Parts: sequence; structure tokens; C-alpha cells
Amino acid sequence: MVTVIIRSKKNFYTENRSNSDSRLITHGLQFTYITPQFEFRPPLDVYEAPSEFLLLLELSGMNEEAIHIEVENQYLSISGKRTPPVNPPATIHRMEIAFGEFNLAFEIPDLIDIHHIHANYENGFLLIHLPKLTNTNIPIKEG
Repeated sequence: MVTVIIRSKKNFYTENRSNSDSRLITHGLQFTYITPQFEFRPPLDVYEAPSEFLLLLELSGMNEEAIHIEVENQYLSISGKRTPPVNPPATIHRMEIAFGEFNLAFEIPDLIDIHHIHANYENGFLLIHLPKLTNTNIPIKEG
């Protein structure tokens, strides 16, 4: 299981926002690539289930220890580094597999229970669960 670190650092998003170049709003979930466009960007799918959002990243060839997930002031940051398994020879004829560092940031909407975010890494896929807050009805007593 991947460790999710929850912090309260005030300037996380504003410190990194100047490098962002891509945004997407999907079902109330907004994310920003902090990694420059020419760097490694893992493919990302976003799903919504009745009780949670799911983020699925394809990170084949990475060790779990190279993946970092943090929550800071309503922002979820996913970062890591994928290194090539071999040093390429001097002549490269074709290179389609991307390597390098990546960093994504997600603004977490108020409907997410940040204290129960968890992640699993298996067979090259990172699955992050963002559970929705449950409605708790408080009964009103007479008298």
C-alpha cells in the first residue's frame, strides 16, 4: 500500500502554480500538471462512483518507493520519478517510453473526506481512492 501524507502547508499550491500548464475540471475535481509539458506525464483516468472518486495512473516500471502522495490544504499532490531500466546506447532509433520526474496537483473539493484518502499500487497502476463525505442527518428533538 502506498503511503498518503496529510499536511497543512499554507503555500503548496501558490508555490507550484506558476509552473502549471494544463487544467481539467472533471466532475468537480480540478487538477494541474506541475510537470513541464516535455517531461514524463503518466496517463490518468478519473472515475466517479456513488461513494468516491477514483484516480487511476499508469506507472509501469516504477517502484512503489518512487511514488509520493501528499495532501496539503485541500490539494492532493502525486509525484515520482521513472528511471529507465537500462542506460540507452549512443544511438537511439526510436524512443516512445517516457522517463523522468512528474508532479500532478489536484484541488480537492469540499465533498471529499481527506482523512480517509488511500492508495494502492499494483501491476504498474496507482489507484487513489477519494471518498466522499457522507451526509449525517442530525435529528431535532422537541422540547
